[in-house]
Amino acid sequence: QLLPPQPAPQRVAAPLPDTREAPKAPLEVTLDFEADCWVRVIVDGKPEIEEQRVQGEALQFDAQQSVEVKLGNAAAALIQVNGYPFEFDKTPGKVVELVIDLETVRALREKREAR
Repeated sequence: QLLPPQPAPQRVAAPLPDTREAPKAPLEVTLDFEADCWVRVIVDGKPEIEEQRVQGEALQFDAQQSVEVKLGNAAAALIQVNGYPFEFDKTPGKVVELVIDLETVRALREKREAR
């Protein structure tokens, strides 16, 4: 016995998931080293690292309040804060001490949105 042809089931495309990951912490700081550099990082008041890093390495730190970074060669590192480029004095050979906190994130976001 032949059945009448059935309409093909309709496929409804599911919305694609948002592939951007939500930050694991309110503050995410990424250091990308373009040259060898001594670095010290303090996260929320607790020392994390104090060591030499080499060109091509990257570090990421998650914090609730602040990340303090000291670089032995300011020109050696690129810094991003919650995905935003963080600008600082990159004079070659200069030692810089930076404090990145939640206010920094707010200022970077406002600067980005103002464009």
